[in-house]
Amino acid sequence: MDDLLRRQYDAWKAARLVPVGWIAPGGYAVQASLWNTLTVSEGMGYGMLLTVLFAGHDPNARGIFDGLLAVVRARPAWAVTPHYAGGKYLMDWKLAPNGESIGEGWNALDGDLDIALALLMADKQWGSSGGWNYLQEAKNTIEAIKSWNMKPDGTLEGLANRSHNRTSDYMTGHFRAFKAATGDGLWDKAVDRAYWLTNHLQNSFSAGVGLMPDFVMNADSGWPIPS
Repeated sequence: MDDLLRRQYDAWKAARLVPVGWIAPGGYAVQASLWNTLTVSEGMGYGMLLTVLFAGHDPNARGIFDGLLAVVRARPAWAVTPHYAGGKYLMDWKLAPNGESIGEGWNALDGDLDIALALLMADKQWGSSGGWNYLQEAKNTIEAIKSWNMKPDGTLEGLANRSHNRTSDYMTGHFRAFKAATGDGLWDKAVDRAYWLTNHLQNSFSAGVGLMPDFVMNADSGWPIPS
């Protein structure tokens, strides 16, 4: 299985990892499959998770990770920053082939959740005394997610309509890691709320099947429904 995973990782690098030094010095992006898109924040988060996990195999893993992080920070969620200064720690969710924004400057919560977790993992893998302070960068992104994408009861926000969210954002393992890193009890609430929403949606709308909708309306109410 180790050999299989190493081959898959090397194949992914060859197919999807592209240098974009013109966005940030030493920068890398995870190439999207759409012809009109360079990358999306979800892809960048996946790439950061992969490189930190495969550091024992790839001697260039840290350099690639730092290059991905440089691009993440060079392309902040610019539509968020006029409303919240911490938006600079969230990524513009979609970039054109020339590196410019085509995501209207908003963040994709699942991408930023993966980026934050990858930064915590980078601190465990390499420490935070090099060119990047991974732990502080992780905490900056976690705080930005909390301030921009969370309600006080732990409900996630992620769309233009702030009472809706997406089930793909119910990353309870990430939330537990964020609580361990910050001590912030909000992340316990996020775990509880994600499980409550999952149980409610499955039991009320998919009994005996257990399927989940992509989008959830009125997620912060007592009766959330599929979109």
